[in-house]
Formats: sequence, structure tokens, C-alpha cells
Amino acid sequence: MVKEELTTGRVAKLMGISVRTLRYYDQIGLLKPSTTLSNGRRQYSKEDMLELEKILILKSAQFSLEHIKTLRYQLDTINIIEMHKRRLNSEIKQLTKSLQHTNTLLNMYQIEGSLSWEDLLKLVRQSRDKPWKESFSEEEAEILAERLPKAENDDFITKQWLSIIKRIKLCLKKEVPPESEWGKQIAEDIMCLSEHSFKGYENLLDRFWEVRKSEEPNGLYPLDSGILEFAEKALESACHHSGG
Repeated sequence: MVKEELTTGRVAKLMGISVRTLRYYDQIGLLKPSTTLSNGRRQYSKEDMLELEKILILKSAQFSLEHIKTLRYQLDTINIIEMHKRRLNSEIKQLTKSLQHTNTLLNMYQIEGSLSWEDLLKLVRQSRDKPWKESFSEEEAEILAERLPKAENDDFITKQWLSIIKRIKLCLKKEVPPESEWGKQIAEDIMCLSEHSFKGYENLLDRFWEVRKSEEPNGLYPLDSGILEFAEKALESACHHSGG
């Protein structure tokens, strides 16, 4: 059986790098192929491939090629794996942040039907300070931060809150009063979701609602006062009928 030759082109394809990169590594003495035929054709051995993998891992960890020349001979396998893990964790954090920003854009579009960079920038700037926490103790703020829906989330609860906001906007557009059957259904959904979010900490609900209604910048998703007023009146009407 003839052994397959690992030519420069073949290695480049297997490792997902360019032929030019391999030739450059050869030129600077970072990775020279074990065999060079009389016609100038280069062949890479399994050992060469292993060295190339080390180089690519170190490169992914943001080391310069000059440092890689010495590091790959000084580090053992576990060091390289741990270094690669740290690099991957860093990339995960960055991707997570990018995903959160993308979800924020999508959720804003779901609510508004359009995107306003002014509103988005305002939301991002406010969320850095999160002044709403000043209205609660440190322990209460941590509980709320964990349980409240966030603009950057894409989970079921967040989508349910988005649905409520969209339904309220529709009621306002069609001039449907909060005391209507639509308003009653919205109020019931708000109470159900609130119970889920504040379960075990119901005493925080009313206090948070006051912060939510505040017109002061509070780091929460900015909602039109008409939406909050509709929700409050719908809840009052639902509670009145329930009590009666």
C-alpha cells in the first residue's frame, strides 16, 4: 500500500490554513517539512503535523510567532491544553456578549417594530450603572437581577413579557380600555408571570413596580408611560372583579 504524501497543499487543506502560511513558517524556520524532494516538492510527516498543531494552538492563544518558536519546546502537552482552554473561555465570553447584544436588538424590534439607535444606546448606557439597585438592599438587588427578564435574553419568560407588551401596544392603538376582556387577559398573564418571577419574594413585587413606573433613568428597558399605565389599570380592574 502506497503511503499518501502530505504535500504542502494537502496539509493546508487538512489544517484549514493557507499554503502561503505554511511556506512562511518554513521560510522563518518555525516549521520546516521533514522531506524536500529533488523537484523542490515538500512533504510533511506525522511529527511535522503534530508540531503544526502545537503552533496553531499557541497562535490561537495570541502568542507571536517569535514566542511560539521557543514556547512549543518549553511547554508540555497539559500546559498547551490549559492555555487553549483559557483562550476558548475568553472567546466564549466575547461571543456571549455579542449574542446578548443581538438578542437585545431583536427584542427591541419585537416591541417597537423598528430599531432606534438612540434608544439602544440609552439602554446600554443605563444598564452599566443599574441605578434601580439603589432602591433595594444588596441581597434584594441580587435576587431581582437573577429573576427579572432582561432585554438580552431569549428565554421563554422574556418572550412572554414581550408578548404582553406587544398586546398592550395593540390595545392602545385600537383604543381598547384596560377594563375590557383583553385587558383582563393581559392582567392575568402579568400576574402569572409576576408570580413566577417573584415566587418566594412577593414583598419585592410592589416595590419593584414603583421603580419600574418611575420616569427617572433606571437601567431597565425604557417603556412608554402609556404601556405601564394600561398595565396598572388592567391589574386594578382584575383585582377589583376578583375581590368582588
